[in-house]
Amino acid sequence: MLERMDHVVGRGGSIYAMNSKLTKEKGYECPVEEIAQRYKRMMGYHSYRVDDRKWMNHFHRSGEAMDWLIDRMTTASSVGGSDLTPVMEHWYEDPENINGEFPGTHEFLDGPNGLGPDDNPQQDVCDNMAAYCAKAGVDIRYLTDAQQLLKDGERVSGVVAKTADGYVQFNGKNAVVLATGDFGMDKDMLEKLIPWAAHQTEFGGIWDGSGHKMAYWAGAAIDKNETPTPMIFCFQWRSITRQARAYWQTTIDGPGTINMNGSGDIEVKMVKADTLEELVQALELPAETTLKTIEDYNGYCERGVDEEFGSARNCCRP
Repeated sequence: MLERMDHVVGRGGSIYAMNSKLTKEKGYECPVEEIAQRYKRMMGYHSYRVDDRKWMNHFHRSGEAMDWLIDRMTTASSVGGSDLTPVMEHWYEDPENINGEFPGTHEFLDGPNGLGPDDNPQQDVCDNMAAYCAKAGVDIRYLTDAQQLLKDGERVSGVVAKTADGYVQFNGKNAVVLATGDFGMDKDMLEKLIPWAAHQTEFGGIWDGSGHKMAYWAGAAIDKNETPTPMIFCFQWRSITRQARAYWQTTIDGPGTINMNGSGDIEVKMVKADTLEELVQALELPAETTLKTIEDYNGYCERGVDEEFGSARNCCRP
């Protein structure tokens, strides 16, 4: 296994699986007849341009895979790793049943990098897996940066990698598996492959696409969809999930930034005011229009009917 960094890297922590022993223990087992509600609704989000055989394979086998992972993460001290605690992430139930999420997202906490869900628990999972690999005799080469795939006819047969001592050729025996990461830091690739998303990369990219380029140069197909699918997130989710003013005040008074699970720091863009008028002024919004909009919306909340957008009654908050 070749790794360009000096250790294996994991980010985030959310791993979705259906009908694992943890979901069953918590009372969230999903029978086949519920698939229409879950999977087909999600396929509808993508206009059914998905391979439903793969989706159904995930339904039938992901619990088995997660059980395998749980067994190893909870006993990783046997290979020099950290014993982790499997938990289920909180999910969002949409009162209008339009978006929402389904229970089944797993995390592994209580490791050195994942004391809580706002940390980076996936790093502990990857560290444990590296420990299992090393115990099983896998030859892991860190600080070894793959540069070019080798081919024998149409078959990829190996890779040339750069090390501190120069270039080394590695020959594959059965196959070569390429784990690329993203290409969000390469502006030229974004403009070529996903031009509409090119302006979204300030916090959305980690890698430079070198893995993708190796694959393309070796003859790999670019996504059969119109464009590769960008993973663009709103990193201000904490404003919804964590309502504590004290947390925000501490952040603003201190570093003024939030660390996004090891993917870099983002600036907290927030203002605080004692009145709506002062708030609108601080945000540099058009005062008359903004205050009128707030007044109208508060009126909808009071009457229980959103006359503009038809939001559900229980979603209207002044």
